[in-house]
Amino acid sequence: MRSLASLLAVPALLIAGCGDNLTPDGSGVESTFEVTGELPGPGPDADPRPLQGFIDGASLDCELMTLDYEAVIQYADDLSPALDIDCHVEFDDGAESFDCAGTHLFATEGVHNVRLTVTDRAFGGTFVDEGFFRVYAPLELTVSAEAPACGLSLSYDSVVSPSSPRFTLISPEANVVGGGARMGGAGSVEVTAEGTYTVTVLAEDERTVGPICSREVTATVDVVACHGHTPDCDH
Repeated sequence: MRSLASLLAVPALLIAGCGDNLTPDGSGVESTFEVTGELPGPGPDADPRPLQGFIDGASLDCELMTLDYEAVIQYADDLSPALDIDCHVEFDDGAESFDCAGTHLFATEGVHNVRLTVTDRAFGGTFVDEGFFRVYAPLELTVSAEAPACGLSLSYDSVVSPSSPRFTLISPEANVVGGGARMGGAGSVEVTAEGTYTVTVLAEDERTVGPICSREVTATVDVVACHGHTPDCDH
């Protein structure tokens, strides 16, 4: 019997059957068919392979309003990845995408719904999943610092919005201002000499998972010694 490859190499073939398909004298066949091109794939009547998976997503690094999403799809029968697929991603703000992985910038913070519809081009199956992802408004931080009219001290304050993150006060001149890093968003520091001092407040955002997202704001203040006068600088 000729191989399947040799049969596909000619435009038209007579395929000998067996039993009643032979002519009475055994010299040929009663019917013929033509083979053109390659053997067909699964076709519309084939059972699609079942798909499983989900849509994954998280805030893109520290761009907290941007969702980084990806369709993770595999075949349920052998857990192999489904690579020849079409994706339709629908966001609850009305936007849509036909990319199986990408980013989307939301205009409002909160929990957003993302719907994924997958069509398997190879085996005709479909899969639908919905995910709910929280995005956050960027951290807002203001810092102020002040010193008395004279005296070797300064005070600082900071306001962060929203109020959930933790603060760490970090002084670039840690050996001068406070003798090291100081916890808290407000406080006072005794210094050893007059001059211009820098106070830097770093607010780390506890709302995110993954990289620590933070805002850093700096304020400066002039500290003047009293030079032998009373602390309130009366003359």
